[in-house]
Amino acid sequence: IVMPNTATAAAAEYVVTTSELSFGSDVSEENKNNHYFGFGLTNGTHMLSFTFSRWSYVRINLNTSAGNGVQRVWFVSEGTGVGYGQGEREYRLIRTADEIRLYIKDVMIFTLTADSITAGTGVTIPDWEVATDIPSEAIYDAFFGTDVELAFGLATTQVAPDATVTYEYAMTELVEVTGTIACEDKSLDLSATEVQVDGLKTMATVSADGQFSVSVVPGTKHTLTFTNGVYGAEVVLPVGTYTAEAELVD
Repeated sequence: IVMPNTATAAAAEYVVTTSELSFGSDVSEENKNNHYFGFGLTNGTHMLSFTFSRWSYVRINLNTSAGNGVQRVWFVSEGTGVGYGQGEREYRLIRTADEIRLYIKDVMIFTLTADSITAGTGVTIPDWEVATDIPSEAIYDAFFGTDVELAFGLATTQVAPDATVTYEYAMTELVEVTGTIACEDKSLDLSATEVQVDGLKTMATVSADGQFSVSVVPGTKHTLTFTNGVYGAEVVLPVGTYTAEAELVD
């Protein structure tokens, strides 16, 4: 189901909250674990979706409108702290021209690029799944690029009519924060610096001379945290400020 007025070529963040998953009386306890619900992005021809069981499994599906395509399943370990059971959860999907990142609560689960899927810490492929990523094909590459328009929608896999979940979602187009990182230790590889936004790990790239850019939600204050080995820095951006300079210190 594609949601209205969500098609955009801009970088965007989608925050999704799901209610407790409820079942009809005819659904056995064992069968409840086979129901997956979620959301995704479509380019009008294909749907890249992320669906979740009530426990610990996540599916990435790349399907055509006819339903055929490729699918992979991952296991999210208890150590990630994302929570289990069929209760309410918050998900965050961040889409830029170069990558798509999926979070459950504040934990990064996946980063997708045009030719790879990188799983977060504690996210693994089950023994019964084939340990390969979704292949890089034209239909997959088509989800990335500065002029690619994608729309947001809801998705399910293996959900019977007697299973119900309620969604709430908010979509915000993002803006870029740019700036420079420096350090008195001139031997430090600045390109190895990790950037967090409001406690969320990002895949922001930092150049060898410390130039960086990262996507944020406009119109609100943000805290940028930079970490590189024993060195670190924190910068608080007031509302409407989209440039930052940081000095890494021990």
